[in-house]
Amino acid sequence: MPKLNCPADIAYPTDLSLLTPVLVSLSLNAKGNPLYTKMKVVPDVKGQTIEAFVKQAVADDTVLVSDGAEAYQQLGGAYKAVSMRFDPLQNPDHLQWLHKLISNAKVFVAGTYHGLEGSICNDT
Repeated sequence: MPKLNCPADIAYPTDLSLLTPVLVSLSLNAKGNPLYTKMKVVPDVKGQTIEAFVKQAVADDTVLVSDGAEAYQQLGGAYKAVSMRFDPLQNPDHLQWLHKLISNAKVFVAGTYHGLEGSICNDT
């Protein structure tokens, strides 16, 4: 593992099985600024898991903007899914607040708690 030079430098494992999947929802106001967020540690990022999280965390008739992952296409029903593949060169503003939120959360957890085990991330 590389040596960390400052608190902002975080070394992530290359073995993805060591990572804990977390689903994140973020609401925006009319000006596109963040309002509320919900995060949940999940066992996987399959369509059924994402659908259960969305039903719990997101109101009906909500427009869901995603990164184009296949699992979001299965939602339909009460939600309108707008998917766009994230490309920092073509559309750097796509999901910008979500990326900032996740980045800040990772730095906070790594700096404050020196990492967390997935089993203690969810209270409910």
